[in-house]
Amino acid sequence: AIAINKFSAKYPNWEKKLNEGLRSKKLEDDSLIQPTELARKSVENMLRRSGYQGAPLNSALENFDNALDDQRTEIALGLEIIKWRITGIKPDLSNPVTKPIIPIKIAYEFLACHVGYEIYSVGREFCVIRNALKSFDVER
Repeated sequence: AIAINKFSAKYPNWEKKLNEGLRSKKLEDDSLIQPTELARKSVENMLRRSGYQGAPLNSALENFDNALDDQRTEIALGLEIIKWRITGIKPDLSNPVTKPIIPIKIAYEFLACHVGYEIYSVGREFCVIRNALKSFDVER
């Protein structure tokens, strides 16, 4: 079976951007998860390798195109797909998005924009933060 990711047609530019970041993924049950456009090409290649051509091939691809979202559909003998609808996007939080010093630098610059040169004369707290920002290597 092939599970297919399909983003809402309301946001065609997002679908393209989303699919650019998606890769094929084979699951433990030998099913394959792919973006819709790539999945269609994969299905066509699988069918051709299985001997499909002409009307049977076109019929299977038509079944692919007409498959309903979130429903298992047999598009050819022994080949089923599910066009999964994307209902939400969540960031990958397994790694830090930014270095811990970056939000501190943003906050410091935000305050500097509001208080101007006062940030140099306010007190020791800003001096400590400023020195930490100067000594931190952002490239690390």
